Amino acid sequence: NEALTAVISGEVDFATTHASLAKEFVKAGNAKAVVAFDEKKLVDDVYNLDSVVDHGYDTWMINTCAVFIRAGTDQAIIDKNYQAL
Repeated sequence: NEALTAVISGEVDFATTHASLAKEFVKAGNAKAVVAFDEKKLVDDVYNLDSVVDHGYDTWMINTCAVFIRAGTDQAIIDKNYQAL
């Protein structure tokens, strides 16, 4: 994860990224999660984070992931990949 690599190397002070992408960095002790950009707390086997709403902010991010493929890819290949999902 480029954002977390920049944090760990000291290139930047902080970054925002998806919690699932950061989980291994946090488990290894290389990064510390501070707050969840969500309307509710993030609590699991790795995280125990307050939400931004808990800190008085009336906004949050809903993370949407998507599958991407190179522009111009033949539709038959796209269909085959879609079926494999």
